[in-house]
Amino acid sequence: MRFLAICVALMLTACGGGPGSGTTDNGNIVSAQAVINQSSGSGTIVGAHAVINQSSGKRNVVSNYAVGDLNGDGLDDVVIGGWSGGTNYLTILIQNTDGTLSDRTIELVGRYEYPGSMHIFIADFDHDGYPDIWSPGADDKVASISSVMLWGSASGKFTRQTIDVGIASHGGCVADLNGDGYQDLLIQGTYVQNTDNWGYYLNNKNRAFSTLVRNSKMGGASACDTIRDSATGHLAAFQADTSQLEGYADSISIVDSDLKIIKQIGITKQDTTLAGIVSATAIDANGDGLLDFVINYEAWTPGLPGRKEVWLNQGNDNFSYSYTLDTAHNATGNVIAFSYQGDQYCYFDGPNGDAMLYKRVNGQLVPYKRNEILNMATLLGGHVGVKDWSIWGGTVYRGNAGLYMLQNINEKYYTQKL
Repeated sequence: MRFLAICVALMLTACGGGPGSGTTDNGNIVSAQAVINQSSGSGTIVGAHAVINQSSGKRNVVSNYAVGDLNGDGLDDVVIGGWSGGTNYLTILIQNTDGTLSDRTIELVGRYEYPGSMHIFIADFDHDGYPDIWSPGADDKVASISSVMLWGSASGKFTRQTIDVGIASHGGCVADLNGDGYQDLLIQGTYVQNTDNWGYYLNNKNRAFSTLVRNSKMGGASACDTIRDSATGHLAAFQADTSQLEGYADSISIVDSDLKIIKQIGITKQDTTLAGIVSATAIDANGDGLLDFVINYEAWTPGLPGRKEVWLNQGNDNFSYSYTLDTAHNATGNVIAFSYQGDQYCYFDGPNGDAMLYKRVNGQLVPYKRNEILNMATLLGGHVGVKDWSIWGGTVYRGNAGLYMLQNINEKYYTQKL
């Protein structure tokens, strides 16, 4: 199943400006093509490309990203969502054979506007062989909001379905909860009408889901992901900011096929000055064949460094803190883990030059291609380390020639090979 989840996102924007339009460089308007052709300082050409046909004005105050092959050509495509407190926008970027991206939202979906979300997920939820797109509804400025499923088809176009009404999910993830081979939906409903709507939707197949199953021990939380143990069949569900385990704000629930709790593991804060966990993803961080959890804390004060940690899977339903990736950068809730040519990668998005890509080397996740990411942003008019939001966010995706990066620089999207 083609599936890469991006959970979630803080302080990112979506598309702005059209291809070939000007961009700002220290207050001066310059030609986008002139910036693209500048030298990186290492003797190589930047080789950046504006996203083709990107629409102006379709911006979210907060954006999130999902990466996956939407049209079956073997190339990653990118879905951008988010929220703005009113009108929110969904954008679908399809990869071309040369690694560039084209905005084909209107052709495939019919319109940009949608309810809004903090996460976007790509998976074949109905098992018809075509990827679908799920966005658990969320908008911090609106009391309640609907979740949306976009059902894929042979034509490449998507059919929209509302999954629920009146539940806003700050967190969310997907997993086959009952072992029937179909992906189910875990959500965290925000405080709506004096009720925290923790729980999940079971996939009833035939493009239908159950009504919300309220469960205080199993839900989307503010950040979540799951790992299935191949030996026991048990599911480990990482859930942040739930207080479901006494004495802990974050924990890992180990459940059986009936979703009954076998045990819970409390996540101990290594740094008590930090705020909550904003993202979690599963990746084999040390190369032992077991999936581990990588989690990301934000700081109490916006813009200050956060903390990324690896919690290793010890087997037999046990997880424990192993090491910290870094405490130098404040990433958002937008994170993806993926493999490419046998190597494992993990990307944390972040504004103002804080985005970080990690690669597994000798059993550890280490920073990878950071200079390339920063050079691209700088040469397109972004100000690294300056909190002016000239560098707003992006993601990493796989193409024919290798890995590519997508970045929003001065409210315009550009791509470049890493």
